[in-house]
Amino acid sequence: MDTASRLSVPPWSTGITVIDSLLGGLPRGAITQLRGPSGSGKTAVCTLLAVAAAKEGTVAYVDADMAFSNERASQLGAGTRELDRILIGRPRDLIEQGSMVQEAGDIGDLALIVVDSAVCHYRTLALRDRDEANARLAEHMSQLRRQAAESGVPVVVTNQVWRDRETGELQPVAGDILAYRSGCIVDMRCSGVGTARRRLVVRKHPCIAEGRSVEATIAQDGVHPSAPGILERLLGTHDARPDERLVKAAPG
Repeated sequence: MDTASRLSVPPWSTGITVIDSLLGGLPRGAITQLRGPSGSGKTAVCTLLAVAAAKEGTVAYVDADMAFSNERASQLGAGTRELDRILIGRPRDLIEQGSMVQEAGDIGDLALIVVDSAVCHYRTLALRDRDEANARLAEHMSQLRRQAAESGVPVVVTNQVWRDRETGELQPVAGDILAYRSGCIVDMRCSGVGTARRRLVVRKHPCIAEGRSVEATIAQDGVHPSAPGILERLLGTHDARPDERLVKAAPG
């Protein structure tokens, strides 16, 4: 599925108000990257997406962070049927991670691929050999992109961030390796210390302007839209605050 074909195919309407209102659904045949610090809700969104997709088919869920929980999935609406359809793989390194993605191509009723997180094993390998880690992650992401294009299903990966001490800017782990191969990028940020509020901001999308955002609250039973705060109501905008911005996503 080439770029023109992907754009002509309607996105997957997830049924999750926060995601559908922000993105119009997940792009099919392309990678959507969720990136943000620990605790920003990336795994909660991935679990919610997996539960939604499992109502339609099989989900290949590569749980590199070992964060997926059947109990949490049940809280988010998964019954026995949905749990049986979410196939969990826990790779020990990037090679196994790539193998699990490749095996997903053999699933006849594949509805969604999730990799949470794409950089878990990359960071471990990078401590020993950064060049090898970059090469393996680039190969893995290219494989994921091919798999998405060939299957026509949505693919979701998560990425972490770090703060550059010199510039103070938040940077994605592994630089632009994930950005170049992602068709859509969404930043996730905590909207306040000790709160369940999150801000999701579009950083890359073929049809949506950068900076579009939505406030959400992570609850026991899901991720729900939040009313805008006082500042947003006064300003009449939901654009990302300057201190929440990541460096601009790479084109492509």
